[in-house]
Amino acid sequence: MKTFLFLTIVFALSFAQTASAQSVTGEIKQLDAAISSFMLTGAKGDFRQFRTKLTTEILIDGKPAAFKDLSLGIQALVTPGETGYAARVVSPPPGLQAKVASGQSAIKVPANALKANPVIVGSVTAGQKVTITPKKIWWSGAGSKKGQFCDWRGYDPEHAKGIPWMALVAAVGANEFWAKDNTLSFTVPASGSLILYANDDKAGNEGQGDVVVTIAPK
Repeated sequence: MKTFLFLTIVFALSFAQTASAQSVTGEIKQLDAAISSFMLTGAKGDFRQFRTKLTTEILIDGKPAAFKDLSLGIQALVTPGETGYAARVVSPPPGLQAKVASGQSAIKVPANALKANPVIVGSVTAGQKVTITPKKIWWSGAGSKKGQFCDWRGYDPEHAKGIPWMALVAAVGANEFWAKDNTLSFTVPASGSLILYANDDKAGNEGQGDVVVTIAPK
C-alpha cells in the first residue's frame, strides 16, 4: 500500500512538472521593465503573465537576447519554468514568420490606442528609415483636456518636457519618436516591432489619427 501511494505521488508530481513546462504561443501585449515581466495573449484572447530572470533564455531571430530586447506585438513561444516565470522565450516561434512592415501603408490610430495597447505596424530592421506623414489627426485626451482637440504634436509641444501629452508616438522597443518641427522621420536603431500610440496612460480619449507609414530599405 505504501509503495502504491509513493508511486502515485511521484506520478502526480511528474505530471504537474510536465504540464507546467508545456510551451505556449502568443503575442506580447504588455511589458513591465521594473519587474522584467510580460503578458502573453493567445489567439482566443486568453493571457498569461510571465516574469523573467537572468537565467531565462531569450532568443530573437535565432540570436541570444535579453528582456530589454522584447517589444510589444511580437509573437513568442514561451516555455514556463518556476511558477510565474519563463524559462525560455523564442521569437518568432519556430515555423512562424513575424509580420514585416514594408513599403507604404495607411494606418488608423484611435485616440485610445495607448502604450499598453498600441497599433502594431509590423517588424522592422535596424537601419531602415521610417517616415510617418499625417493625413488627419484630431483627438483629445480625457480629464482636464476633455473636448479640447489637438493634432499629432499633442498639447503645448513647444514647452513640453519630454513627449507632449497626446502626441503621436512611434516606438521600436524602448526607442520612442514623435513629431518635431511637424515632421516624424527616423532610422530604426534596433530591429523590433514598430508600434504607434497616443502619449497618454488613461482611457476616455476621443478622436483618431490617420497616417501614412513609409518604410524604406536600408
